[in-house]
Amino acid sequence: MSVRVEYSGWVWGRLVVGCFGDAIDSSLVNWFGEFERLLFWKKWKFAMDQNDKLLLVMRHGKAKGRDAGGSDFDRRLRKRGLRDAKRMGELLAEKGLVPDVIISSSAVRAVMTAEAVADSCGYGGEIVRMESLYLGNAEEYVRVLSEMGYEEEGKGLMERVMVVGHQPGLSLLVYQLTGQSVDMVTGAIAVIRLGIDGWDAVDEIGVGTGKLDGVYEPDGGD
Repeated sequence: MSVRVEYSGWVWGRLVVGCFGDAIDSSLVNWFGEFERLLFWKKWKFAMDQNDKLLLVMRHGKAKGRDAGGSDFDRRLRKRGLRDAKRMGELLAEKGLVPDVIISSSAVRAVMTAEAVADSCGYGGEIVRMESLYLGNAEEYVRVLSEMGYEEEGKGLMERVMVVGHQPGLSLLVYQLTGQSVDMVTGAIAVIRLGIDGWDAVDEIGVGTGKLDGVYEPDGGD
């Protein structure tokens, strides 16, 4: 393909020189070829970027306090937390970031958040519940992502994966993958672009080599 593009630039250069003769230096032929080569490179690089994986890192919505009774694991979302989660799901749909799979901590507040996001963004798949993500550290999130096996034959390619979990593990995960410190308020979503072909390679990338595309927060998140 690159040969065809560069040849096209050479032809355009020859046409210009042919029309204007000696008034235009023949080096213009090479200039056209170089211009098209660079244009092709930008298009190719853009296409390569489209093969990156997107990790959507979300903290659960605002939950009831520990004084509400029950264990920390069983804490439920407040009305505001549920509202924020639904709004963040709508935001994902608006931005074309509906996940291909959602993985959630099995804690009640995280599952409620994941369910609200799934309903409002149009996600129709299963919510995978992982008990190990309840208060899990950054390494545990990476391990789960690398071992989930969603790219085995017959399961389809997963370009966008969302994890729903807790602090401080999520901020540490964002830092490990992007090298940037992010205060993950309740309901916030960090979008991380990873230059990997498959999720099984996520545990092999260097610290800080991912790109933080953006952080979205609900109004009044804390």
